Amino acid sequence: MNILKNLQTLEKGLLFGTFFLFPLIFFPGFANAFATAKILLLALIAAILLIIKAVHIVIEKKIVLRGSKFDTALFLLVVGYLLSVIIVSPNKVEALIDPNRGALIVALLMILALISPKDKILALKASLAALGVGLVASVLSYFSLLGFLPQSLSFINTKGFNFWGNILSQIIYVGFFLALAFDQLRDAHIKDSANATLLPEEKKQPKAGPGLLNLIFVIGLLSLVINLYTLLKDIKPQFFPLAESWQISVDTLKNSRSALFGVGPANYFSLYTRSKPMAVNASPVYWNANVEYSRSALLHVFTEAGLVGIIALGLILLQLYRTARTQKMGLAIGALILAGVIFPISQAYWFLIFTAVYLLKEDKEPRKFDLKELDIFAYATSVAIVVLVLTGFFFYSKVVASDYHLGQSSIAAQNNQVQQVYELQVKAITSNPYNKSARNAFIQTNLALANALAQKEKPTEEDKQQYTQLIQQAITNARDAVTLNPQQADAWANLATVYQFLLGQVEDADSWTVASWQQAMAADPRNPAYYFSLGSAYYGLGNFEEASRFFEQAISLKSDMANYYYNLAYANYQKKDYVRAVNALEATLQYVKKGTDDYKKVNGELTEFKKMLPATQAQDNQELQPETLSQPETIPSGQPTIELPEDSAPPAISPTP
Repeated sequence: MNILKNLQTLEKGLLFGTFFLFPLIFFPGFANAFATAKILLLALIAAILLIIKAVHIVIEKKIVLRGSKFDTALFLLVVGYLLSVIIVSPNKVEALIDPNRGALIVALLMILALISPKDKILALKASLAALGVGLVASVLSYFSLLGFLPQSLSFINTKGFNFWGNILSQIIYVGFFLALAFDQLRDAHIKDSANATLLPEEKKQPKAGPGLLNLIFVIGLLSLVINLYTLLKDIKPQFFPLAESWQISVDTLKNSRSALFGVGPANYFSLYTRSKPMAVNASPVYWNANVEYSRSALLHVFTEAGLVGIIALGLILLQLYRTARTQKMGLAIGALILAGVIFPISQAYWFLIFTAVYLLKEDKEPRKFDLKELDIFAYATSVAIVVLVLTGFFFYSKVVASDYHLGQSSIAAQNNQVQQVYELQVKAITSNPYNKSARNAFIQTNLALANALAQKEKPTEEDKQQYTQLIQQAITNARDAVTLNPQQADAWANLATVYQFLLGQVEDADSWTVASWQQAMAADPRNPAYYFSLGSAYYGLGNFEEASRFFEQAISLKSDMANYYYNLAYANYQKKDYVRAVNALEATLQYVKKGTDDYKKVNGELTEFKKMLPATQAQDNQELQPETLSQPETIPSGQPTIELPEDSAPPAISPTP
């Protein structure tokens, strides 16, 4: 039938689109321009394939199910992630829609189950085209030859640009296909054959000629050289230490639930903050960073999906390696496994696993279930598939809309369009109430607008009402962010920051501020910035004893921060503990570069402090990087008070699981 032939042609087009467009597609103007575009593409392709399946069922009156040796492990992987979402994920919606884990895995495996295994050469040609486009983009961006692009696309004209949004992902992607082509060409050379075969070798399967493989090899090699050179010379990344990642992941074994099911997809950051070793604070890059991914993809899967997830992924990789050894893809699969051990998880890594499974899966005779005697069941199944697709797209469109509105709000902020920023962030939250990033951005917007109103010398009644409304919105969204995932330390820190903004204006703001910072510290006990922030809050309240105590704890966690010593000096000075005040200022000088304004400022203040002493102890100076020192401030008296709803206090939930 012509309809079936047309559907088959459409399936081939979708297969080509998967392998060609996924590595290239991105949506400028979105908050997550690369990840959102790629997962939306996969969702769209999977939806169309499902509808094609529904049409096949109606026309042919039968259900056809394809299988392979990878099915058990793939099924276990999906089950492992779903169990992790259901049992341990605090924010289950975020875990399901996360474009780098849950939604990505489901979409990829759905496509894998629906596409024909007979079109491997088409998949390779699509991948070759994607590699070629990626190479051209790398060259043009490296030499800044795309200056004609509009301002909204100017980021493309920068060194290191690639269509994954991460140059390491581009290197892993290119490296896999380079290794694959090398494997195939080497085998052809050993056999002294005119053709290299794409495996598995099956009588009815077309073969990949040396021309295709040579093109993949040459383009892959050029792209790898350019991207590696850019990575090492211009970007110079500092990877999170593998030993620390291992130590964090092992913490999941402390109880049976997290050992089996992990901490939940999109929840690595929660375990990181609870379990990171003290050595992390010595890093100038990671001591106060939000690390959301393990250094190792395999460790990341183990951490988020537990033993069930890592066993499933291990079985997939093991089956790939066993098959590849006999199908001339051993080097490519070995490179894939090695990348999983030493590099972070990414969309590119999951996509390459999907690619490897597709290229190595056998073309077995599918199982067929005849429905000619059950017409109504065939129609019911097709209708159920269509309803499932439409329902899924309805909900996921809201996720995409939220990401779009948030991205547009960032553009509006760059153009100082305050009203648009506010309205777009409201739309982002309305579209997807589970979007933590949108809530965090809206919190900061409300505080900034409230602060601008507070600076007015003669605020009107309308200004006062707007001020109260903005504060209430900031509190509501900060509380909601905590409720979405109480294990996230940064959510508690944002809530504490909002309450701290209200010190002197709201009766219970002091106790709310302290309580929220304490919850943040419970979720991230080795973060010196939180201890310093609580110390600053106590300083503002005039409680210099507690302020100095928390400043000292911050210093004990990170002893090379000049500003911590500087604030400690002033807290001690306010207590009239001049000896410790002088010692703290002298310590400050050890971490401020000589000759800078900060150094001169502290040196002058030290002279004044020493006048309060009969004698002081001198210390040698140590020359380090300059930084801006900020003197703590007390809360000014006489500030206008505002009334807040009774439910403005911090949520009564624990930050630890």
